[in-house]
Amino acid sequence: MPTICTPRVASGIVVRVSLTCCLDDNALTFAPVAGSKVKPAMLGPRKRNTLFFCCFLATIQQWTATFSKNGFSVKALIAQRVYNVTTLLLLITALLPTFQSPSHNMEPALPLDLERVIFELAASVHFSTIPTLMRVAHRVKHWVEPFLYRVMFVGTSHPTPVAFVLSPRSRSSFYRDAVRHICIDPPVLSPFTISAIDAIFTTCTRIESLAAKSTHNQSIAFLFPFISTFPALTRLHADLTDLLSELPRNERSTAFDAFSNLTHLEMREHIHAPEVCAGLARLPHLTHLALQYNPYARGIVPLCMNVLKECRALRVLAGLSEMWIELGVGAPFYQAIDTPRIHSDDVRFVLVQHPPRVTEDVGAWLSDARSGRMPGFWECAEEAVGRRIAAKSAKKESQM
Repeated sequence: MPTICTPRVASGIVVRVSLTCCLDDNALTFAPVAGSKVKPAMLGPRKRNTLFFCCFLATIQQWTATFSKNGFSVKALIAQRVYNVTTLLLLITALLPTFQSPSHNMEPALPLDLERVIFELAASVHFSTIPTLMRVAHRVKHWVEPFLYRVMFVGTSHPTPVAFVLSPRSRSSFYRDAVRHICIDPPVLSPFTISAIDAIFTTCTRIESLAAKSTHNQSIAFLFPFISTFPALTRLHADLTDLLSELPRNERSTAFDAFSNLTHLEMREHIHAPEVCAGLARLPHLTHLALQYNPYARGIVPLCMNVLKECRALRVLAGLSEMWIELGVGAPFYQAIDTPRIHSDDVRFVLVQHPPRVTEDVGAWLSDARSGRMPGFWECAEEAVGRRIAAKSAKKESQM
């Protein structure tokens, strides 16, 4: 394992540390070499943090020198998360006190593109660190501030709409580029909240995913004129029957053309309206569809078979069913059930059982959106479909 020495100025002292580092399959490990003149235990917390961050910088520099000779991209390695995420974030955060020192050299210690990847990754993995990271340097603030607004939640007494409405109009281009995911979950929409939603949807036209909750007291039909203008919208979580309720009935199926880029659709209602069924067939890129599945509902099986037949691009049809499940420690919330099968030759339908109201967990939706993950039931259904396809292929090969 290679050993390197690196000097860094921090808190008025020169830190020189010998570093032994090793990059294995899953983690970056490092440690000062025995015999180094500076030992972590000899330093105070601030200087010790600086020492460890110097180790990290030296390791990155070593990556750059070593992998560039062999045609590897350090930026690509970081993007693929070939390291221990927790260690990386702790080391990045350790730099913050030294950046705040007036005597510290503010010049970047790494290539700017590599430094940007590191800080953007930290912001995307740990949302709570973004306000702190923004205080590191002006360039870092420019990089990570969009992640602070990447996901927006509109709800009663929530500060996001207030902050947005009162923001200077000169920042409209910033919000347009930054906001990607929106969740609307108010029990009752006040006039101010409606004005906030109007301001948000008028400005943020590059939304990729939207979750909108409707109740018996509050319709979301007023959102359709906005949603129909979002060309980048690929994931929608809403009650489509309510969303289209203010349109004439003979126009509702053609209104699905506004959702032509959808790939993932989670319907919050039991699908039964004929215009909704016809509209689903007009979505050319729809690969994942989830609907509320009641095995005792009249006509549910023929309806699902029709959806599988008409939606040619569909890869997964998840039937979400609330059931009281005895969950063990660490057990997943979503469990795929192999029966019933809608059609013996079609592996795409998966019955996914879950505890009551787990799909309405706003906190989980926000966490998934910030980290770039899909809701858990998609992964559960995809794994079940994958197992069926593999079993079907194995059976076919055994018969040859």
